[in-house]
Amino acid sequence: MDVPTVILENEACDFGTGLLMFYFADGYRMLEDPDEVSSSSLKELKDFLSEIYNKIINLKFKYQNISFDPELTKIQKYKLKKKE
Repeated sequence: MDVPTVILENEACDFGTGLLMFYFADGYRMLEDPDEVSSSSLKELKDFLSEIYNKIINLKFKYQNISFDPELTKIQKYKLKKKE
């Protein structure tokens, strides 16, 4: 998780890159079942997902133009918007 964490913490990391990392780290599972993720024994992954999630919902990325557009279900979109 060292390389993705360095990328995420870089000030040039944009929203699209953050969303891509969240997607590939199975972050949408957090939206569907947050308890499953929080009870996981993979501390590094939990911390990484929490950091990305917080940056996404708090609009902490310098650039907000999205170049990565994951195919989300209507339920996933609803849950993500509900968290804002």
